[in-house]
Order: sequence, then C-alpha cells, then structure tokens
Amino acid sequence: MPNKYPIFIISYNRAKNHLTAKHLASWGVKHYMVIHKEQLADYKKYMTPEMKEYTTFLEFDDSYKLKYETCDNITHRIKNAGSGAERNFAWDYSIKLGAKAHWLMDDNMGFYYVKGITSANVYVRKSCDKETFWNLFKKGEEFFDRYSNLMMIELAASEMCISKMRVAYALNTRCFSCNLIWNEMPIRWRGRYNEDVILSTDVMVAGYCIAS
Repeated sequence: MPNKYPIFIISYNRAKNHLTAKHLASWGVKHYMVIHKEQLADYKKYMTPEMKEYTTFLEFDDSYKLKYETCDNITHRIKNAGSGAERNFAWDYSIKLGAKAHWLMDDNMGFYYVKGITSANVYVRKSCDKETFWNLFKKGEEFFDRYSNLMMIELAASEMCISKMRVAYALNTRCFSCNLIWNEMPIRWRGRYNEDVILSTDVMVAGYCIAS
C-alpha cells in the first residue's frame, strides 16, 4: 500500500545512524533522503539491504543555501545556514514529481502510536510495526485531504503530547519533525534557527490552518 504523497528526509552528518530511513525501508516505504554531495559516499556505505531497494538519495543543490533567508545578519556560509534550505529543496523536488503535497521528516525519528491512557493521564505508547505505520500515515493523509484550508499537519512527537489532552489533534499549534505540507502554499522555510517554529507561525499569520 503506497503512501499518497512523497516522503523526504533531511539528513546531515548521520551516515551511520539515520534512524528514520532505516525504519521506513524496513517497512517497505519508498522515500527520498536529501544529502550533501560530499557525504553521499559515506551514506551509501551504511545502507541496509532494505534501503538499497526503498531509499533514493537526492544530492542537495548548494545554491539553495546561498539564496536562503536566514533572518539574521550573520555572515552567510553554505554550511551554517540551518536546514531550511534543504527543506525548500525537497519541496521543489516534490513539485517536480507532480505531487500536491509532501512529507518532510527529520532523520532521527522512531515511530510510535498511543495505545491507551493510564488512570494518571499518562500516554501508553507502543512502537509501530509495518501495519500500524501504514494505518497511521493513511489516516494522516485522509485527514489532511479532508479540508481545503489545512496547509500543514504534523504527526506529533511524543514529547509534544500533553497527557491530559484526550483529543486526536490540536488546531493551529506548531508542526515540527514529521510534517505533511501542501505544495501550493505560498510560504517557504526561512530562518537559521527554529525554522519549524517560524514556518508554523508564518502559516497561521497568513490565515491558514495547521494541525498537530
């Protein structure tokens, strides 16, 4: 069961320990990894057998760093502009694929789901297997497609879950590590630091909705 929208992982200096790609590949999920040219050889050394089938490396275009809006006056260098430029590169590549939206993930993620809540209002989480992962992403994409003014959603990081909230999602909050983004949204990543907070704020200020 393929995911509807392409998945991109941004990775830098984690050739030996890119957890997200290893998880996705082990479940048969096709995805792209955005890698800097000088690190490609190292990443290829540590590909699992499953990654060789399901992971596609994309060589990052350094020109995205040079034109990236860092939101500060620090001397601009390709290597220290933050990860927003790589995120914008993935966004444009998704558009070239003809996709209407894309998933954007960090490279150090585990995947869990909430199995229940204890009497002390604490989430009980379980590691995803292949079936629960596919169900999770299918439901996320179905929710995203349901609304015309929903520009971005996040599958929430566990540390962002508030134990007393027994709702499935929160509207107009922040989206961090595992985002599904509408490609036609007229806002892009910016900022050397905290680009995820900036994008979430920019989207809401522009009058669009997001959900986590």
